[in-house]
Amino acid sequence: MVANMRIDIRWGGDNVARGDAVGQCKSREQEMIQRSVRRVTRIVALSFLALAALTGVTGRTVAQNLEPISVIVFPGGFNWPIWVAQAKGYFAAGGIEVKLTPTPSSVFQLTSLIEGKFDIGATAIDNVIAYMEGQGEASVSGQPDLFAFMGGDSGLLSRNGLNKGDYNVVRAGGVLARWEALKERKHDGTMLLAPFDVLAKANGLNILQYALDVYGQYQGIVGATRRSWAAQNPKKLEAYIRGYREGLAWLFDPKNKEEAIAIFRRNLPQFSDELAGQSYGVLVSPRGFAPEGALSIEGVRRVLALRSEYGEPKRTLNDPMLYYDPRYYEAAKR
Repeated sequence: MVANMRIDIRWGGDNVARGDAVGQCKSREQEMIQRSVRRVTRIVALSFLALAALTGVTGRTVAQNLEPISVIVFPGGFNWPIWVAQAKGYFAAGGIEVKLTPTPSSVFQLTSLIEGKFDIGATAIDNVIAYMEGQGEASVSGQPDLFAFMGGDSGLLSRNGLNKGDYNVVRAGGVLARWEALKERKHDGTMLLAPFDVLAKANGLNILQYALDVYGQYQGIVGATRRSWAAQNPKKLEAYIRGYREGLAWLFDPKNKEEAIAIFRRNLPQFSDELAGQSYGVLVSPRGFAPEGALSIEGVRRVLALRSEYGEPKRTLNDPMLYYDPRYYEAAKR
């Protein structure tokens, strides 16, 4: 009966169609379905746009929520694990953003660290001991509260049998300044940190001797900060140590050598591929970076013995634990 009926279908008061009721109903039903599909499609599209926007905001929020840590360093390849941790996201994974500042000298580095202008310093533990014992090159107000929280690398060059009276010691600034002065023949010799020894040999200079060959255990670069800052920011310090150790582990994995050298050259473009490869051989070894970023207690004892002999004013120094607190390093390992 319905099939033989003829009806008028009006939409919004206008005559839209006249015809078979079943056909018209099917047509209208198809149109309604199409409209529903289009509506659903728009909703889904808007949902994806909202999700994309939310994802972008979330990504930016994560980046904005990284806690900054300011680190003052001597320029050079001994910052390699830090560069890796920055490039591979190990610091970011711990919720921190490490900002590096090169120092022109140990005086600038240590006084700035003591005054709270930087959070962390990558410096020789000899510098930490010197300022803690009133033997630093510059005077500071009050008693510094510096300490080492992890190791770095192991050494300087030795004087190779020269005795007092055989040479005259002058101040020449940080390792980069010392290297530049040596190149300009302002000095006959200097003390360098790797990989500046690689540059020295490439420039036809002779290496007198390595400290490790003379002293055995010798603690060179360490991570240092103020006890007050560490007490207020233990999680940030642990995240830094953890990120550094992850960068170091990545660096020691042979399969990463090519990318590691690329990271090195990006930060030290004055090194050729060949010199960067030689630096890898020197630093990524037991004689270079301290395994797992550990500090050598015996190495600190050697530094204390030397500072007791040569430091001014004279002091007898023999307790490494006055300058090292392992709690943060041990917490970061867990």
